[in-house]
Amino acid sequence: MDYRVIFDGTDLCEEFGAALSKFEMEPPEPKVTKVEIPAGSDLDITESVGFVAYRNGVHTFGLVLCGDDLPERLRRLTGLVHGTMADYTLSWDPGYTYRGRWAIESVERLAANGIMVTVSVDRHPWKRSEGRVSLEVNSHPSGTVVMEGSTYYDDVRLAHAQSADVTVGVTPMGSFDGEGEDTVAEAVYGRNRVTVEVADWWQYLDGTNLVVNTANDRYSLDGTDATFGSDWEKVGTDLYCANEAKQHSTLTYTRRDL
Repeated sequence: MDYRVIFDGTDLCEEFGAALSKFEMEPPEPKVTKVEIPAGSDLDITESVGFVAYRNGVHTFGLVLCGDDLPERLRRLTGLVHGTMADYTLSWDPGYTYRGRWAIESVERLAANGIMVTVSVDRHPWKRSEGRVSLEVNSHPSGTVVMEGSTYYDDVRLAHAQSADVTVGVTPMGSFDGEGEDTVAEAVYGRNRVTVEVADWWQYLDGTNLVVNTANDRYSLDGTDATFGSDWEKVGTDLYCANEAKQHSTLTYTRRDL
């Protein structure tokens, strides 16, 4: 793999003729809350005051520059990154963007025509995924999906075709009227089940059996004869429900990881 660091859209290795010779990472440290017990062991109450928060982490890069024009390249590199708060990506961690404040820690001469520039980044604890995750929820009248695999989920939204109630875990997050796209939560921490209950539904498959909502004269059974209402359309030998899509909604969010 070609190890590269992309600083605010600029490939540092390509732009400055550098090679990444070192990478070190100090993971974000959890913020732990303890109560001191004079006559016994201290009590860790971190989870009781909310979700675990984290301090910044540190990334350290060693960039080796060789060849001619070293002072000029060092000057340009310093002007670009030193003291700057910026987004950046790592070629060996695809799909994620980091953010932090950059600083040149030291410049070490390796040879007559080579230097090592050590750069550190005081990085935010969370790296964000570049794309949004999209999950379809089929509600009849309720449907559930699971958000899992990340530390927390940012900007959680629901696109819905009719009025819907949304619950995350056991916590009601709101009732959303009509058709639209609404924010369910700014942030959701940890693995969670999201349940969407819609005002109306039409059908679903239970294994190989079609289950149809009998409300509002959409469907009735007289002996072996089934009668379907205006929501349904027969095309050849296939039976379609024109409004079934209204019981589907789409949950989207951005992953945040340490």
